[in-house]
Amino acid sequence: MHILVVDDEPIIRKGVKMILSRKGHTVDSAEDIHIAKQKLEKNKYDLLIVDFLMPGGSGLDLVHEVRQFYPGIFSVLISGFATAKTNITSIQAGVFDFLPKPFSNSELLSLIARIERRFAFTKEELRTISNTRLYLGEHAWVEKSDSSEICQVGIDRRFVHSLGTATEFIKEDGIKMITQGNRFLTVRDECGLEHGIWAPVSGAYRSWNDAVIKTLTDGNLDLLDEEPWILEILTSQWNEDKKYLKSSEER
Repeated sequence: MHILVVDDEPIIRKGVKMILSRKGHTVDSAEDIHIAKQKLEKNKYDLLIVDFLMPGGSGLDLVHEVRQFYPGIFSVLISGFATAKTNITSIQAGVFDFLPKPFSNSELLSLIARIERRFAFTKEELRTISNTRLYLGEHAWVEKSDSSEICQVGIDRRFVHSLGTATEFIKEDGIKMITQGNRFLTVRDECGLEHGIWAPVSGAYRSWNDAVIKTLTDGNLDLLDEEPWILEILTSQWNEDKKYLKSSEER
């Protein structure tokens, strides 16, 4: 891939360029938004990696421009001031994913691996299972009836297909409450890389679908293609959370 890294910290620019160049990617860098825009005009990129807070403008503003003028480019936001709110705001803006600083080599490479696979998606892999579900980016879905505050949460099949082969599903045990945009499940792939999945809603953990998780961990991954529910949550702020979710038609 041809990648543009935009960050005002030289150590970040050099480090990301070194790691990704070793994997065969072509990496350019820019220290501010103005230079980034100049490079976007002159070159064709596959991926933009940009810091959330930048001199001369917001990284999120640059993402908005890229989506408008260069719709084929995937975007990743990085930030040392990451919060759950930042995560969901970024996803709502069309960012593929959010990477909190400091991040490890493996966290960066696991994200890049997902994006590479995502480029090769077929129409079948982009298919949506249900029209009644709401999605947080390409991480997770939630389904809730009007008569109950209890909702079911599952992994977006697009996330699943971008992993290659998953080998382990790790629950965030010991936590009674979850906030929208925070990790609720970790998936380890065949290369040993870990991929976090963000919760689409806030609320209290009600129950895990342990039978499904065991089936998946035992290697029966075909089940994921039908998007089974993984977790039940008693929602605490449904109307607020819903603002950051998209229907299958809006994706």
